[in-house]
Amino acid sequence: MGQTQNIDNSSSKLLEFYSIMGVYNNAGFPLTYCFLSTATAIDVGKRKKAIAARSRCLCDKHSVSPVFIHSDKDMGKIGAAQDVWEAKIDLSWWHF
Repeated sequence: MGQTQNIDNSSSKLLEFYSIMGVYNNAGFPLTYCFLSTATAIDVGKRKKAIAARSRCLCDKHSVSPVFIHSDKDMGKIGAAQDVWEAKIDLSWWHF
């Protein structure tokens, strides 16, 4: 019998969960999901490069071009978004 991976214990497995959400008719829809390993995060900019690569794929293959991006204050996420898209970046008040 196999063991299933629960998203709730992802931090104990040294993983970070990222998603890109889209909005249509005032409803949010996930466009991509990504787990990144933090166990080997010794490379400078590893997280930013991985997030930018995933975002660039979404942009190139599916022509996603957001008008604005809503994010927390994580500079890796913000830097990756700026590298890929020319969108206004709004910071989440909830994270402040």
